[in-house]
Amino acid sequence: MKKLLLSCLVLAASLAAQAQELSFETAKFHFGDNPEWKNKNFDDSSWMNMNTIRRWDEQGHAGHLGEYGWYRIHFNPSELLKTSDTKSSL
Repeated sequence: MKKLLLSCLVLAASLAAQAQELSFETAKFHFGDNPEWKNKNFDDSSWMNMNTIRRWDEQGHAGHLGEYGWYRIHFNPSELLKTSDTKSSL
């Protein structure tokens, strides 16, 4: 039992050491709320690019405070995770 617990702890420490943090500073964005926007094949090409780490009012959209908005982020996990030295921020 002790060996199993020790093995689990070693495995968990190993996985934690390999964990990667992904940061997406910009995303496609649109004000409003529409369930269709969740669909993988939804065309968001007309949406604006918005900084995800700054408030809306800091980006010239103070008039929309209190409204809903959707962010859509496109990425390919297999490309991001191909190597262990993938940068932590994209």
